[in-house]
Amino acid sequence: MNRPLFLSLIFLCFGILTGLFFSNIFYVFTFSILCICFVLYKSYKTKIVILFIVFYFVGYFGILQNITPKNLFLEELALDNNFFYINGVVQSISITNNGRERVNFLAKSFYTENYRIYERLLIQVILPHGESTEIGQNLLLYGNLLIPIDETLNGFNQFRFLRTRGIYYTIFPRKVDYIGQITNLNTILQSFRNRVLNVFDKNLPHDQASVLKSMIMGDRSDIEPEILEAFRVSGLYHILVVSGLHISIIMVSINSLLSKFFHKKISAIISLLIIILYAFMIGSVSVYRASIMAAVLVFSKIVDRDKDFITSISFSAILLLFYRPLFLFDLGFLLSFSSVFAIAIGQKPTENFLSYIFIKIRIKKMLSKNLITSIATTVCIFLVLSPIFSYYFNRIMTYSIITNIAVMFLGKILVIIGFLVGIFGVFFPVIASFFSGSIYFISSFYILVANFVYNMPFATIRTNTPHILVILIYYLLLIYFFVWFKKPKT
Repeated sequence: MNRPLFLSLIFLCFGILTGLFFSNIFYVFTFSILCICFVLYKSYKTKIVILFIVFYFVGYFGILQNITPKNLFLEELALDNNFFYINGVVQSISITNNGRERVNFLAKSFYTENYRIYERLLIQVILPHGESTEIGQNLLLYGNLLIPIDETLNGFNQFRFLRTRGIYYTIFPRKVDYIGQITNLNTILQSFRNRVLNVFDKNLPHDQASVLKSMIMGDRSDIEPEILEAFRVSGLYHILVVSGLHISIIMVSINSLLSKFFHKKISAIISLLIIILYAFMIGSVSVYRASIMAAVLVFSKIVDRDKDFITSISFSAILLLFYRPLFLFDLGFLLSFSSVFAIAIGQKPTENFLSYIFIKIRIKKMLSKNLITSIATTVCIFLVLSPIFSYYFNRIMTYSIITNIAVMFLGKILVIIGFLVGIFGVFFPVIASFFSGSIYFISSFYILVANFVYNMPFATIRTNTPHILVILIYYLLLIYFFVWFKKPKT
């Protein structure tokens, strides 16, 4: 049986879906899974199918544990609208749409009039207007703990969104006391991050700087709402997210440079350490996720087990879902892994299908091999990601295939030069000034394409939120399509 880890990932995902959506018919789904495993055992005569059953149950019970409150007594007090004094440390800071600071806050203790609870929990704090804080600052908050609502509206579920980030509660504090400042690796990295952001601000106009800050440092707070919507409608929104693709481009570039001076395994380890520091500096769940994916690929290279890309990616996805099963419903997780799996599994069948079509309409000789491959990659990603965008945004981006083909060749250049300008510009401002011209023109081209498509008619097709079963059926049909065109048709 080929790629048992990939099949294990599929069974793990089925277990998670069953636990969250179909727990009322758990026995029906479980019986179906056991029947499938029995058929696989009879077909391949391997006991590896026992692993599939184990992964299914791990997914099922893991998601139930993931959505359960960490401290039931604290949850009861929050439900009774008790006021708390909460002591903890600021982990990261972002800005809300109305200009207030949104803080990820590691709470260490909770006090009420009658109770004292010691529990380390991550909570989201929305500071009052005019209040500000710094990473590493020790705060004492006073207010109610708000429990996220587990309802999906227009594809957004606040409970899942926060819980995938490890956040259990939200608080709008009535009072904030600043106790002291803690200096650690996180505060040092965040200070360096702010200096990198200043490099972009000093060397680029506002719109171009905001795009680079989003692409390289994961900071979208300065992007104008109109530009953000234009990128979303044009199908280029993924460019603004520090994803597995960005991490891979940066790591491969660093590794290629270091390999000229060190042994390939040494250069791979150094590259990985740099990426880990980069991930902590950005402090985003999506970047942690992408870094784990990159770490698995680097480790497989170090131990000379990098021949099967799909198995390596499956292993990294399994690790993440073991850690937090709700990642399966996180948009960043879905976009990162779906894109990678789309290219790894579906790119060649899609290319075979397009070649077959181009032969039929007699234009294949007019197109180069590289162009057909690029078109196939973009079409494949579009086919895989469309249900995800329909579920989360209730729309399908009509022109996303064309726009991604238009900008894909410049993406790698922009990420590499943008990273170098941001990092080295902190120490050598002349380098940032010298190279900022190239990233200005590329980022301006991205904004131009996004705005042009945004103003075109029928740029998006509005959809209702599809049911999870409809999405599963769609992907089964898509898999059948990939299998059918696995080999070229004549």
